[in-house]
Amino acid sequence: MKIFEAFPNIDNEYFKLGFDGKETYKNVYANRTLEFPDCYNIGTHVKAITAPKYRTLLIGKSYEFEFYIPRGLSVATIDAQNNWTYFDGNGGVFKLNYIPATEGELKVSAKYDKGGKSYWAIISYLVKGKNTIS
Repeated sequence: MKIFEAFPNIDNEYFKLGFDGKETYKNVYANRTLEFPDCYNIGTHVKAITAPKYRTLLIGKSYEFEFYIPRGLSVATIDAQNNWTYFDGNGGVFKLNYIPATEGELKVSAKYDKGGKSYWAIISYLVKGKNTIS
């Protein structure tokens, strides 16, 4: 029980997005300092097919994102300077190969058919420069 209590807090939404619970447990058991992105329920089905598992992303490194959002209309990353990068979408599958260029929060947000005009945050990361990783 003490080992489990020392684990980081992981949002239930992280697992609802499709991240593997067994794999997460094994990784946290081996390294209790791991941090995970914040995940959000946006009111429609969202499945992460491919997305970074950990909270910190590095400037200049390439990351693959792929989400299945059957009612999705558009998906975008929004960086700390409010730069938007839109995913390619086809039949509810949204893909993007993304290279962060700005330090700070990076959100992946979606607009869907019953969500109004707004984009809703799905998952949030922290982007750091290569020399700022502790």
